[in-house]
Amino acid sequence: MRIMHCVFIFLFSVFECPGQESIDISTERDIYIAGETLEYHAGYFLDQKMIPKPLSKVLYVELITNAGIKIAQTKCCFFDSTISGKLLIPADTRSGNYYLRAYTKYMRNYSPDTYGYQMVSIVNPFSAEVLQDLDEFDGNVNDSQFYKAETNGLTISGRLEGAANHLPQEGTELSISTVSDASYFSITETDAAGNFAFELPWDLRNTEFTISVDGYEQGELRILIDSEYCNKNIQLEYIPFGIKNESEVLGLVHQFQKEVQRNPNRQDSITPSPSIPFYGKPGRVIYEKDYIELKSIGEFIFELLYEFKYVESSDFLYPTGNFSLKFSPVLVLLDNNRVYDIRSFLKLPARAVNRFEIIRGGYIIGGKSFGGVLNVITEQGDMAGFMNQTERFYFKFGTACQ
Repeated sequence: MRIMHCVFIFLFSVFECPGQESIDISTERDIYIAGETLEYHAGYFLDQKMIPKPLSKVLYVELITNAGIKIAQTKCCFFDSTISGKLLIPADTRSGNYYLRAYTKYMRNYSPDTYGYQMVSIVNPFSAEVLQDLDEFDGNVNDSQFYKAETNGLTISGRLEGAANHLPQEGTELSISTVSDASYFSITETDAAGNFAFELPWDLRNTEFTISVDGYEQGELRILIDSEYCNKNIQLEYIPFGIKNESEVLGLVHQFQKEVQRNPNRQDSITPSPSIPFYGKPGRVIYEKDYIELKSIGEFIFELLYEFKYVESSDFLYPTGNFSLKFSPVLVLLDNNRVYDIRSFLKLPARAVNRFEIIRGGYIIGGKSFGGVLNVITEQGDMAGFMNQTERFYFKFGTACQ
């Protein structure tokens, strides 16, 4: 008993336990048509009490089978203790009884039995297939990861470890950025267990990211990104499917078909707005084609970028003309990817560059101070084939939060 008590105290201190979260979820109806949009309502509780300001700001909602196989998923953002959202049921979903479940990221520290569940029946009038009883789903199980509450919104978290020995890498700096544009960039360091977390802006709609780590040969590290949704095995009660009220189902099918006829190209996803660079509007933009051809980026910076200078002894760019920032290196990006090896970067061909975006003055991000920002955008968006010793990891992560 004493051992269990010590384990509980240890887990409590590691989790920084805010209390026991729970979710109550309900739907407007008990039966839906495949291809229809399901509307749900959820309530947030902390230690069985509904509080006005939830600690976890993100709710994860999934439509699953009794064996936990995922059919559809979405995320919602809490602003108070209750929330409403929508989930599009895939048109090829088989007729059967499914479960709608809801949980926060912090709740993933515990058994999925503690999540909120609501059974819903789905009818597919265009298919004779019916969902059968499923054995336990033999899927991926989450690593033994301690998840922190998402107190400010969506987070991308994970673990950095050695590729050969799997030991955690403590105090290692990582930078994350969006791939297709410069809408997001941040920096953090790993903790004693090699864990890291990046908080995403509420309005971020980009789904492709890259994480860069400096100071390691490629292949020396493994960057493990936590899955967006829970993958722990679960076995829920199987309830055979049957239609009790055929007239109700026929009415729903007729209503759904009329809705499709009215809106044949309806979309339930959020239309992304044009992205704005994380550093805002550049102070100056230089287009490579507007000048005589120079062989390398280094020559271009030396001849035309009066805002920055290269110091070979430290392998950094530094701002010019500002004494207070003269020891603050410039944050250098190539297609929004952090550049650590400036010496190799300066040797890249200038003809591969579309433009140079420059922010002059002090800039603080991820607790790090910089003497400005230089983002070099290439013509092809391919970093001009830049290869150095930086470990990089590309991945996709759903950022849309209703």
